[in-house]
Amino acid sequence: MGEILRMANKRGLGVCLVANSDGLSGWKETAEAIKRMYPDIRTGGIDLVKNDPNYKLQITNYSVIFCNFGAPFQEKFLHSLKQGNYGNIRLAMGVGGSFDFWVGKQRRAPLWMRNYGLEWLFRLWKQPGRFRRIFRAVIIFPIKVIAS
Repeated sequence: MGEILRMANKRGLGVCLVANSDGLSGWKETAEAIKRMYPDIRTGGIDLVKNDPNYKLQITNYSVIFCNFGAPFQEKFLHSLKQGNYGNIRLAMGVGGSFDFWVGKQRRAPLWMRNYGLEWLFRLWKQPGRFRRIFRAVIIFPIKVIAS
């Protein structure tokens, strides 16, 4: 997300932040945090209920869409954008909890853990309720990939 924001800022592309209205970070505070790093970036957004099929967006002026609904809701939402007339979207990406990291409401793992691919272990320690999800992503998924 950081690299894409850097490129969007450099190229003058508009960035739309679609935030979960029940999440920790709304789109406005996320935009403020992003603007501290990229003061000239053009942002907009909306806070939505993550599973509401009746949303209406005004995102025709944006080239980049970031959505923080979490899996699988963000993927379903982003896929639904294909059916609408949403202008000139060049990139639509689910970013999970990234808004919370930008705003500072969640801490990332220490750099050494990230460098060794252990951010999942840090998240598990901070949020033990993620055990099933992390186990499936870190253990089950690689086994299935190797087996296939």
